[in-house]
Amino acid sequence: MPQISEQDWRRERLVALVHRFGGKAALGRELGFRDGAYVGHMLSGERPITEKFVAKAHAVRGLAGWFNRPSEAGTHPLSEQSGHAELAGRIAAADPVTRRLIELALLESDADASAQLTPSLRSLVQAAKSLIKDVEDPR
Repeated sequence: MPQISEQDWRRERLVALVHRFGGKAALGRELGFRDGAYVGHMLSGERPITEKFVAKAHAVRGLAGWFNRPSEAGTHPLSEQSGHAELAGRIAAADPVTRRLIELALLESDADASAQLTPSLRSLVQAAKSLIKDVEDPR
């Protein structure tokens, strides 16, 4: 089975990343761009997806290894190899608000990362967890 080119692989991963962030503009802003134009140029093939861009994306919390191929050493996003394909698919298919809530819950549970949360976001996540506990274990 022939292996796809590095640019084609990166473009596939970029498409998934755009979907994860809810659009080109949202991803572009997360990566420090004014809007999604640069991301759109990479998606269309007008611009290459460079090592510099990949490094910038990998520096964003939760995206380390996003552009790595499954056979590369190091971290790779949830994949069939990690046994989490179904969960990754369900998260990817969720609406942007749900994906953001999942991300916030994961950040809140990580002592180092929770510093990124504002007090109101931390309170929101804790309230959601409390509601879920009450619904699932009403005692």
